[in-house]
Amino acid sequence: MESFIIITTIILIILTYAGVHYGRKQWISSNQLKPVKDKSGAEIIEQRQPKTITSPKPENNPMAIIEDVDSRPPFQQDGVEKSYSGLRVNWELEFKSILEKNNEIVRLAFVPKEHYPWVYCKVSLNDFPKFKIMNAGTRVRVKGVIEKVDGHCIDLKDIEIEY
Repeated sequence: MESFIIITTIILIILTYAGVHYGRKQWISSNQLKPVKDKSGAEIIEQRQPKTITSPKPENNPMAIIEDVDSRPPFQQDGVEKSYSGLRVNWELEFKSILEKNNEIVRLAFVPKEHYPWVYCKVSLNDFPKFKIMNAGTRVRVKGVIEKVDGHCIDLKDIEIEY
């Protein structure tokens, strides 16, 4: 029985080493992780950090945010989406539709010039009455703060809209 435990332990150690050592080389792409050397000279793997996008850099646009999230491994995407919450934006968007109507509060849908991703915000029609008669396809400037990035949609809050 004791030899069985020793042999099993040795096999587990070998498989663990092989999975860790060789698995990294085979399954993790170089754009997700990067090898670095620690103080002793041993190679360790460091996780790539999310980009910080601050206004008004040219890459601060809806498509760049979604591309950044999509470029990450699925396990990291939720954290990267959350990292964009609170980012102040100033985007020229195309008005598409009013999705939800709750008295005077409506959920507006926009798209950038690439027609993707969808950008949403809730506003009062008392504050923005032009949306009662605005045609789909009208370009407007939307300023606000990213409330959340979820999949391929971006929700904004604290909205200002210039017609």
